[in-house]
Amino acid sequence: MAQNFTKLRHGVHSDNSTKFDTIKNFITENIFLISYYAI
Repeated sequence: MAQNFTKLRHGVHSDNSTKFDTIKNFITENIFLISYYAI
């Protein structure tokens, strides 16, 4: 679901925002991994 949302945003925003979204997506995935292992 998050990946589909990111693809939608990529279609709307410029290349600059695409890089930011990719970084933000990467951080979000890491947060999920960290919280998963923390439990």
